[in-house]
Amino acid sequence: MRKYKVILFDIDDTLLDFDKAETNAIIDSLNHFDIEYDDSKIKLYKDINLKYWKEFEKGKTTIPELMVNRFQEFLMIVKKDLVRNAKEFNSYYLDRLNYGHDIIKDADIVIKKLINKYLVYPASNGIGPTQINRVESSALKGLFTKYYVSGFIGYQKPQKEFFDYIFNDLKNIKKEEFLMVGDSLTSDIKGGINAGIDTCWFNYRSKENKDVKPTYTITELKELLEILK
Repeated sequence: MRKYKVILFDIDDTLLDFDKAETNAIIDSLNHFDIEYDDSKIKLYKDINLKYWKEFEKGKTTIPELMVNRFQEFLMIVKKDLVRNAKEFNSYYLDRLNYGHDIIKDADIVIKKLINKYLVYPASNGIGPTQINRVESSALKGLFTKYYVSGFIGYQKPQKEFFDYIFNDLKNIKKEEFLMVGDSLTSDIKGGINAGIDTCWFNYRSKENKDVKPTYTITELKELLEILK
């Protein structure tokens, strides 16, 4: 095994349970705006939101555009007369999302072990303050000395510039000494590969993968400890 010095972790669905946070936040938001919720509305929002984040990964939209457009499209379907309130809806949703800090199984155990041997940093797409607040409100509070979030950096995974920013910030560390850990093949793994670093795909949802070749694949975070022995 290669000797790493820096372990980069995606946040959503790698360290924190984003699916649960997203579900709770959209339910709270629907209730706040007097929209009756059901599973179909929650799924509709998640599908629309995912579409916009995929466009963001490809550089086809910006964070400010994404924030409003996802809710304009969603409200156009579920309550058309509230489309004009998309910005307000987004603000309320983000506030509720700040409370979404349930961790993925064993994330705290793994991070606490790794920080004794490696430099460990979250490297995530998303809104900077929201991502940091969620982590620092969780069982991972106080474990990280630095965050790399697209909202602060100005570039997003899988863009090479996102990783270049990290390399420049940690300029005394060679690329072969980095490892990117994440659940997304399109942003975390492809991004890491394109940037020239090793990757570990956290496939805890047993997704199929036909095209992308991560350096390692794990289904539980604790498996990472075996890899990094």
